[in-house]
Amino acid sequence: MKIVPSRESELKKSNVDLKAENSKLINQTNELSERISILSTEFAITSDLKENQDTEISSFKNQMQSRRTQIISLQNELKEKQRYLKNCWDKIKLLEKTLGVDSATKQPSAPKNSDYNNCKACGRGIEYCICAG
Repeated sequence: MKIVPSRESELKKSNVDLKAENSKLINQTNELSERISILSTEFAITSDLKENQDTEISSFKNQMQSRRTQIISLQNELKEKQRYLKNCWDKIKLLEKTLGVDSATKQPSAPKNSDYNNCKACGRGIEYCICAG
């Protein structure tokens, strides 16, 4: 097969154009590969950051739930101690009343309804008298 010289020149020019186009496409392919690599790296970093953020959020939520539980526990403990304290205070009042102790002065008080066995000097019951009168 013999190629006509004018056609040969066209084919060489076409071949040169195709090689240039091929080189241009190879360069574009390399640039796209670099961009894909950069985007893949950025995506991996972003994914890691999101995973870390999700882990931190989960950890924070767990801490808040733990603190909420501690607060409720402390509130219940406080209520229990307040009930115990009120119970003790009621027992003290009852003992003071039973023993005849004046709540304000913490001193023995005289029996209220009778002068029987009262000290003439201080008015207290003889068993509670402090003046030995």
